[in-house]
Amino acid sequence: MNRRLATTIVLLFLSLFVGTLSANADWEQDGIAVTGSIAYQGDPSITAIEGGGVIIAWEDFRSASSNDIYAQRLDENGNRLWASGDVAICTDTNHQLSPLIVSDGSDGAILLWEDQRSGTSIDLYAQRVDSSGNVLWTSGGVAVCTATGSQSHASMIPDGSGGAIIAWRDERGPASDIYAQRIDATGSALWTANGVAVCTATSYQYDAHLATDEAGGAFIVWYDYRHANYDIYAQHIDSTGAAAWTADGIVICDTVQTQYVPRIIPDGAGGSIIVWRDFRSGTSNDIFAQRVNSTGSMYWTANGIAVCTVSEQQDGARIVSDGSNGAIIAWVDYRNSNYDIYAQRINASGTAMWTADGIAVAVTTGNQNWVEMVSDGADGAVLCWQDTRNGSYQDIYAQKLESDGSASWTAGGMALCLAQGYQTFQAIATDGSGGAIVTWIDQRDGNNETYAQRVERNGYWGFPAPSIFDLRDIAGDQGGFVNLSWDPSYLDNLQDQLITQYRVWRAIPPTSTPARLQQSDALTISDRALPLSTDLSKPIIRQEQIGTTTYYWELVAEVDAYHLGGYAKAV
Repeated sequence: MNRRLATTIVLLFLSLFVGTLSANADWEQDGIAVTGSIAYQGDPSITAIEGGGVIIAWEDFRSASSNDIYAQRLDENGNRLWASGDVAICTDTNHQLSPLIVSDGSDGAILLWEDQRSGTSIDLYAQRVDSSGNVLWTSGGVAVCTATGSQSHASMIPDGSGGAIIAWRDERGPASDIYAQRIDATGSALWTANGVAVCTATSYQYDAHLATDEAGGAFIVWYDYRHANYDIYAQHIDSTGAAAWTADGIVICDTVQTQYVPRIIPDGAGGSIIVWRDFRSGTSNDIFAQRVNSTGSMYWTANGIAVCTVSEQQDGARIVSDGSNGAIIAWVDYRNSNYDIYAQRINASGTAMWTADGIAVAVTTGNQNWVEMVSDGADGAVLCWQDTRNGSYQDIYAQKLESDGSASWTAGGMALCLAQGYQTFQAIATDGSGGAIVTWIDQRDGNNETYAQRVERNGYWGFPAPSIFDLRDIAGDQGGFVNLSWDPSYLDNLQDQLITQYRVWRAIPPTSTPARLQQSDALTISDRALPLSTDLSKPIIRQEQIGTTTYYWELVAEVDAYHLGGYAKAV
């Protein structure tokens, strides 16, 4: 990465810190331990929250008798914000397993898990936790479904009103069916007790997944054995729990051979896009997709469009929105006789936007497997995966794809964790600034422990920005100057020398912005990439659009980097 780009990274964050002191970042190379416990942990789940940072939940064996559910909140700097012993979400008898977590829209989260407290079957329970780590519902969680038989393999999304919608595989009948429930912000069930039947057709239904309909309901997709061959079906459930489409769902794909393991996202226009693994060729698994509108009509070719049909196996497809009513799809691909990561963008019309059969995201020695993905908020995506390029151990790598399919970071992906031992079961959430926060299970200390790392939008781990250490008024000048001190970026070191300069930007009060902009010699920019030497005798004003709000910053100082332990400047 060139020196100018690295400098730009620093300037962005310094501009955001001016006027507000920031705690030092806790992120470390190869990730930080999410919890202080060294007990066995497993199956982490992560969600971004509105105030910044993430909440992570996991299975925890610290009781030494059964798995329980614990959670912790990390801010954007990697600081733990809740109790050092974490927050116990559920420690009831027997095992609590497979946690899922979604934001509640108020800096807290709703958690769901499989619960064996009854001792006879698996049930589903949920809990809500606020931004401070307080559990808000009944101790031990509220029952989502305790019907006869087992309820498992759930999926969950926010309902847009502080609650959640949940779908699961249900064995209360003679075979496995699909049921769903909506719970509100208080934990109360809004639909039929123990869930509404989404599909109770003959034989088996598996692997339900959800996408919001943006109106308090959901699109639900699963794979279905009602015709003695696995096919893809879907249903639209409205905000009251009523089925909007044909009873037991509509066919998304029922062509020859097997179609299974579907995933679904909203299409941004009231419908949804579905991707799945498809064996219609009879020789290898391929990736197919379909777009469905709110009434259940298909936008694309019957039985789906081919995303990738190259020889050998494609599996584990993941999907995010491309921001333009289409999708970015990533998968694990065996075309090169080992597992690699490929991706494709499909537009709203079902046309592939990138190279036919996908672009290579990570094609290197060893295997690249189990890809996860999140939108970057700018029509691209951030991917992470398990990688054995460095030997038999699995490491965690990541890559950012732009909307045109180009890779933003190091070719083949950047390493998030190269620690000793295996790193597995990763999950990913946005960092809210074009990058991501990834969590995983880590064996570097001989235990299964939960770790996390941030990768910011330019592809550096953790928080490479400088952090303001102190800001003090200079006495006797009638408020004219302050003395600003900051800790350097970790990229500002003698070995790499990636940082050449720091810039200090101050926020312009809204009342004075129009006058500053109207000065004849003012230079107004919307890009941070200024030349390394600028003329500070005239105003240089940067304009940023964040959501619907416009912010303005004025450049007030430049300081050359000398790879020091700290810097200061009167501004």
